[in-house]
Amino acid sequence: MELILPARPEAAAPEFRAAPRADRLVQMVLAHERFARNEPGGLRLVLKFHDLSGLALTGRRLAGVDLTGARLRRVDFGGADLSGALLFGADLRGARLDGARLAGADLRGADLRRSRIRDADLSGADLREGSLFSSAGGDLHAARAETRTQADRAALGGTRLHGARLRRGAFGRADLRDADLAGSDFSGADLSAADLGGSNLAGTNFTGARLAGAQMEGAILNRANLSRADLSGASLLGALVDDVRLDTARMTGTERTRGLETLGRDVREVFHAHARWIDSDGRDGERANLSGLDLRGLDLRAINLSAAVLRHADLRGSNLAEARLMMADLQLADLRGVRLRDADMRGASLERATLVETDLSGVALGPMQLRGAMDWPANLRMARLAGARLVRARLPGACMFGADLTNCALDGAVLTGADLTGAMLEGAWLAGADLAGAVLGPMPDAGEDS
Repeated sequence: MELILPARPEAAAPEFRAAPRADRLVQMVLAHERFARNEPGGLRLVLKFHDLSGLALTGRRLAGVDLTGARLRRVDFGGADLSGALLFGADLRGARLDGARLAGADLRGADLRRSRIRDADLSGADLREGSLFSSAGGDLHAARAETRTQADRAALGGTRLHGARLRRGAFGRADLRDADLAGSDFSGADLSAADLGGSNLAGTNFTGARLAGAQMEGAILNRANLSRADLSGASLLGALVDDVRLDTARMTGTERTRGLETLGRDVREVFHAHARWIDSDGRDGERANLSGLDLRGLDLRAINLSAAVLRHADLRGSNLAEARLMMADLQLADLRGVRLRDADMRGASLERATLVETDLSGVALGPMQLRGAMDWPANLRMARLAGARLVRARLPGACMFGADLTNCALDGAVLTGADLTGAMLEGAWLAGADLAGAVLGPMPDAGEDS
């Protein structure tokens, strides 16, 4: 095992002990890995209050390690197993934890500012506030004035924090996109200007939390507790908020789905103007822009809304069977329970749209041929399609990167050349589906930009 020590190690503060010599540390880590595997000769690694800044510990098996109060700045823990680790009060500023396993880890009072924790597993981790004390002359003294878990500007995209305890933690401007935070406790936490886009926040406790200016587009907030939370200036566009009470939350300037009355005219006039815009090739009428509007339950069978802008729209329960939606922008739209049977949606953008249990039987979601013989593929990147019906659907060349196709009915679907990288296909019925040339495989490594 190679341990990369910093070229110029920081001078340890008086309360920190110097790191063991490189050869000694190698032996200690190997002994701990034997301990983690319950093998003879194993010995738990305990380096409380040591300065290990700049070390490379990628992929190491460090479950149960005791690094209480340790200085771990810029340490590379990428892909390491730190499940159950004691990181109470540890200084992890600038550390890399991409793809690491931290399930059940004790991170109370840890400093995670500017750390990278993308696609890591922190299920059940404890990130509550915690006071770290040290002894001097027989008296106990607080080792740090700040006792809250600090994760300001931390990169936590895609991380699994299911059921984690993060009460009163500081996550200002943190990147939590697509993280699994279901059932977590963020009560009293500061998430000001954090990016929670696409995250699973179902059942999460945000009582008294600060979410001012937070980006929550497309997040799942069903059954979340937002009592006395500050959501001023936050964006809830495209978010799922079933069974959520917002009557005690501060909502000044919060962006939410708007009622049709905010259009200032009858929605049928918008549809007529759009029809003229299409028929005149843009010389007459006006392109329909129904972004962020509540369009639930409308009967829009066979309507022509090609190239219409329906981003963040709530279309739940609407009937769009046989509709023409070529090149339409439906990003982050809520299409749960919508009837889209035999609709023409070639080249449409459904990125991060929610189509759970939606009927898309016979839908055309292939490329749209534009002038100059250019093909524009349909975009279903990160779309939620769990339980949807895609029987006989035509999706050649569609971008379905990271899409959730769990339990989908894809009988006889055409998926030739489709990009299904990272798509979830558990329980999907693919009888007779054509997958010739389709790209299948896991998500890129955490360190890669997707």
